[in-house]
Amino acid sequence: MSIRTQLLVMICAITFSLGFGASNALANKMPYYTLKKSVVKITSRGHVGTGFVVKKTPNTVYIVTAAQVIQGNDKYPAVELFGNQRFTGVLQYTEKKDNPRKGLALIAVRSKAILTRVSVLPLSEKCFDDFNHYFKSKKEVAFSYSFSGESSRWGYIGLTSPNRKGRDLTFRGVINQMNFGSPIIKGNDVIGIITTNGPSVYAASSLAIREFLVGIGNFSSQMSSGETIGPPTIEPTEQQFPQSGTSGIKSKSPPLFRDPLQMGGEGPEMAIIPAGTFSMGDIQGSGQRDEQPVHSVSIKRFAMSVYEVTFAEYDFFAEMTGRKKPADKGWGRGNRPVINVSWEDATAYTNWLTQQTEQQYHLPTEAEWEYAARAGAQTEYSWGNDIGRNRANCAVCGSKWGNKQTAPVGSFAANPFGLHDMVANVYEWTCSASDKKYKKKELRCSCKKSTYSYCVYRGGSWRSLPKYARVANRSMGKKNRRNNNLGFRIAREIRE
Repeated sequence: MSIRTQLLVMICAITFSLGFGASNALANKMPYYTLKKSVVKITSRGHVGTGFVVKKTPNTVYIVTAAQVIQGNDKYPAVELFGNQRFTGVLQYTEKKDNPRKGLALIAVRSKAILTRVSVLPLSEKCFDDFNHYFKSKKEVAFSYSFSGESSRWGYIGLTSPNRKGRDLTFRGVINQMNFGSPIIKGNDVIGIITTNGPSVYAASSLAIREFLVGIGNFSSQMSSGETIGPPTIEPTEQQFPQSGTSGIKSKSPPLFRDPLQMGGEGPEMAIIPAGTFSMGDIQGSGQRDEQPVHSVSIKRFAMSVYEVTFAEYDFFAEMTGRKKPADKGWGRGNRPVINVSWEDATAYTNWLTQQTEQQYHLPTEAEWEYAARAGAQTEYSWGNDIGRNRANCAVCGSKWGNKQTAPVGSFAANPFGLHDMVANVYEWTCSASDKKYKKKELRCSCKKSTYSYCVYRGGSWRSLPKYARVANRSMGKKNRRNNNLGFRIAREIRE
């Protein structure tokens, strides 16, 4: 037996032991009710594709799809079942190939609600992808099953003229990008997955799928023990911090990081904000009375989320806790900032993160927020006194979303602390109670007390004029206030 043959046998044996094998219980023709519990619709930044379930553990469902279904660096694609139930997925791994259009991707959904609604779609038991076993001639037909965009329904797609090129399969058929990631079925076997189209319909064979799954780091051992895995680790970055107007800041930032969640996956990306002292309030003298007096505040080292909390992150929390998901006004979810959340909703999210990570998360105090937004500057914005054009998403800021809707997080350059969208996009709740003038409530999470019903939110929004998006500007609202221009970001204590 050759080394290559031994390797294929080994892969086959491993993957069958993990549950990627075939089921003899399937009928000669794979029934519709099996497919509708195994094939899912995937939406990534507005682009629709297909995927299917390859593994279930006590806490997690794993879905394979075509790599090009995942748009850009979208880490939280939406997963929708046949009955329109919608869940937030977490991207685990994307295959890198010479031709990325032919790669695969793996998504995890960590929700107890999905476990009883889906079934694993078994891969072909032909470990060597015996092409001749399935196709006696080029006249034979295979089928794919996916969501059809034209008819907005699920259905079969006929594939003819089968051919094999190494580990890839090719067919003739009429498909579109919504069919990428759908399983290819012959008889009662899944023999491949559609990856792309061109002159032909291209597919990765079932063996290629197995090799992809087994090759994902510790994926095999973790899944065999019933554990879950999180998305790839993000490498730390270094940034230069400004020195003007802020004392005690070191020249380089600590790494960006994400805390692992007990149920699997990771929390929002966080940046460590160095300790320092700054002047808080209306330094330029163009603001409102409640921005006075200008006073010196010292801030301990802490962490703040790089982006505003997104719909994907909040929806995942809502699914895990049975909380109602907020409306998105038809603008889209995914990596857009979550809106229509009250102070109470935002605080519940931070409490959940604290429980999941055993770290102390909270809404930022008003002082922490302004310190992070200034990032060493004494000007109206972290970049100067002029809002400029296309630096932020506000009413007259030159943004294509301005005065219309929220922008996807990270659409504009980060400030010197590595934080995006501290100016406009959505107002952001703080944990501080409101005051007509600064009287020390801005230094602590004073809004937690039941005696305070109004809490401060900061930063301006997509429909704000520039003067309301200044880093010193203050706004307030009742704890139960919800609005389509109001969201939040989070902070976390750093243990010294």
